[in-house]
Amino acid sequence: MTTAYETYKLIHLFGIVVWIGAMMGLSRMLGNHVREEAPIRERLAKMERRMAYLVSMPGLLLTVIGGGGMLMERASELMRAPWLHIKLLLVFILIVADFLMQAKMRKLHQSESMPSAGLFKAIHGIVGLLLLAVLYFAIFKKPMPSS
Repeated sequence: MTTAYETYKLIHLFGIVVWIGAMMGLSRMLGNHVREEAPIRERLAKMERRMAYLVSMPGLLLTVIGGGGMLMERASELMRAPWLHIKLLLVFILIVADFLMQAKMRKLHQSESMPSAGLFKAIHGIVGLLLLAVLYFAIFKKPMPSS
């Protein structure tokens, strides 16, 4: 028998895969966008918007809904766990990074000034490192060793 907590966990995990996958893909597309010629940039812009609004945002919402549901189901247990506070801070940073990347994308689509491809490569790397840190806390459920 499936509990509400397990259902929320499934929604949360599915959302993470969709959201982070879209963020990683979008950061690579934006990095390529900067290096391409105008006709190709127009096609990339359409794909980038679809990735941002039809994949990344729904993935983010599923992640938050599933995670929020898990918190509600086991609030007394989870809110006392120090690792969860660190994980939530990292997730907040990921959410901010997602919105900043989408803001850069909109600015890129509206103007001819091109940020460097290095900016989007850096975002790609930061998202990967943040995901790794979130997974560490979610799996091991303890703060990093101090040694």
